[in-house]
Amino acid sequence: MRPEDAELLFAIRLRSLSTDPGAFSTTYEQEVARGIEPWKARATSASRDPHHATFLARDGDEVVGLATMIPCDEPGATELVGMWVAPEVRRGGFGRELIDACLAWALEAGNDRVVLGVASANDGAARFYERLGFTFTGAESGPFGPQRMFVRHMVRSLRGGSGPVGGTLTGG
Repeated sequence: MRPEDAELLFAIRLRSLSTDPGAFSTTYEQEVARGIEPWKARATSASRDPHHATFLARDGDEVVGLATMIPCDEPGATELVGMWVAPEVRRGGFGRELIDACLAWALEAGNDRVVLGVASANDGAARFYERLGFTFTGAESGPFGPQRMFVRHMVRSLRGGSGPVGGTLTGG
């Protein structure tokens, strides 16, 4: 991520919130009210911080997905947040490529597992993560945000029997 990516990230975030409002703990209106400044700070900080990574999926020149890795409180783990793929390209491999890129980055950064939270009402996303080797921990947290959503926690080991990690983010 580079500081000049802030406008692109902000636009993708707004699109994700407008198409999938129940998947995130914030709303489109809240993000619009915050404006681009937090995204400028985030892009600048992330460009200098080896503990953060944001991956973009592209279909030609169009950005059709994103996923962000951030530090978490659990030793040896990193957290996947903000995962989103545009509805018109879902089931086209972009989500898997984003996850593969995140897992490879997490392993290279010295982590042994990736954790994430999935909205309790988002069964499609939960099944997607399960197909990629994530399992439910049994923990749930919330409610979050104006939707008062609850989040189910999932984890995937990076060392062991969960299958290979790695790959390139080429789209499609």
